[in-house]
Amino acid sequence: MKKCYNCFKVLTDKNRVKVISSLLAGKCNVGDLVKKLDIGQSTVSYHLNKLKKEKMILSKKVGREVFYYFNKKYACPTCKVFDLNREWHV
Repeated sequence: MKKCYNCFKVLTDKNRVKVISSLLAGKCNVGDLVKKLDIGQSTVSYHLNKLKKEKMILSKKVGREVFYYFNKKYACPTCKVFDLNREWHV
């Protein structure tokens, strides 16, 4: 139940939903997300940290860049209801 509560909490912010939507389409680094979402770098980083803490997203370092992607193994009842494995259009 706690995982479901945390998932709902994460999804209450429109910027986090936008980040998730972008990451469902594929891996992105912070710069890509800043351009796609038209929000500041510090805001993107803040939301990435929140999502990573909840384990909704994962990261992989390639050279000097860090790429983020949706954790398809993240499972809670909320994810099944909202079908987080498909791309969202926000």
